[in-house]
Amino acid sequence: MFTRAGRSSGVGTVWIWRSYFRSCGSAAASGSVGLASRSLPPLLLVSLAGWSLLLAGPSHLMVMPAFCGASSSRALAALWPGVGFALLLNPPTQLVLAWLLMLAAMMPPLLARPVEHLWFGGVAKRRARAVGLFIVAYVAVWTLAGIVLMASSAAIEVLGSAAGIPALAATGFVAFIWQTTPLKQASLNLCHRPPRISPSGVAADRDSLQYGVSSALACVGACWALMLVPLVVHRLDCLTMAIIAAILLLERQAEARPARWRLPLVEPIRAAARTRAAKQSGFFLEEEQS
Repeated sequence: MFTRAGRSSGVGTVWIWRSYFRSCGSAAASGSVGLASRSLPPLLLVSLAGWSLLLAGPSHLMVMPAFCGASSSRALAALWPGVGFALLLNPPTQLVLAWLLMLAAMMPPLLARPVEHLWFGGVAKRRARAVGLFIVAYVAVWTLAGIVLMASSAAIEVLGSAAGIPALAATGFVAFIWQTTPLKQASLNLCHRPPRISPSGVAADRDSLQYGVSSALACVGACWALMLVPLVVHRLDCLTMAIIAAILLLERQAEARPARWRLPLVEPIRAAARTRAAKQSGFFLEEEQS
């Protein structure tokens, strides 16, 4: 059952969640680079199911231990016992389930283009098989990445406590710096490069699996720093997740650009503004013609 804070967080999440899905629909209608309109509706249903399960579940899915103490040696000495305590409070199956729910809620809209490439670009009788293999490989890579990210969140708690820096502030700083780097943009660019998929046979299965792995690796490279943020809130906070999901969606709508240092979200916001302005100008033109 949600506490008062949990209920207020849930209300805020629902508001962001509605805006999030509206932006998905707007992107699909406008033919954005990163989203494909034909494959988006079923992916939105999966995302909706993930968000519903997160909102209907307990107020927290993962409990991380609080690391206190001014001594860095004490904090470092508490690292492995603290991780063990976290595993005691969160059995591995619960951690994996929480992470998979997080992926199910946040990631499906980002997969619209790869799923459309596999579904409508291949042989009809192999569509479901190709998409299924892609999803298996994609989730497997992100699950391994989740293990690293959860361990990293525990390490950030310890090191932040030793330095007297709040874990959320440290993670936010790391995420901001990563968002400005050429490697971040290079990873986003890879998300816009669908490979050639063999039409049939073992080669088609291999290509689908490889596409899932390569897409997941590119997505991890683009998203890992932002995905750390919900993990250091001491629970999978739905409001934080919804904000991060909206940022990831906004980024994915932008076209591929040269990999260089730049301020985060400037170009995606400009692209969204241009799209909105184009839609409004088209609407007014239709009104004048009618």
